[in-house]
Amino acid sequence: MKLRIFGNSIRLRLSQSEVRRLETEGLVSEKTEFGFDSNDLDYSVRANQELDSPQATFQDHRIRVELPTNWLSGWERDDRVGFNAELPLGNGRVLKLIVEKDFKCLTVRPGEDESDNFPNPLEKHGEPGA
Repeated sequence: MKLRIFGNSIRLRLSQSEVRRLETEGLVSEKTEFGFDSNDLDYSVRANQELDSPQATFQDHRIRVELPTNWLSGWERDDRVGFNAELPLGNGRVLKLIVEKDFKCLTVRPGEDESDNFPNPLEKHGEPGA
């Protein structure tokens, strides 16, 4: 799972096996280690059958994103890229939340393992840009 934070937006990109695990087991998590006495950053996406809309929290070095379970049904196999939400923070501020499939890049990037990423929908007949 990849995490991108920019201002008041969080974007999580999940590989094929992570989308499958989220759909079947209800949880995908990852950790970034900083090496300073448990000051690691944990982040996760969890299915929650009690929710009607997404939620996100940050507490004790943990980013937790929760999605309604019914949103995830069939996601691995269908053409939905992902889910977008704007979570109100008060005073007119919002947290933009994006959870999406991680697609293979159209250009080769040395050092990147994209073997578990979804096929890029812009790639046709196995040739980038064809």
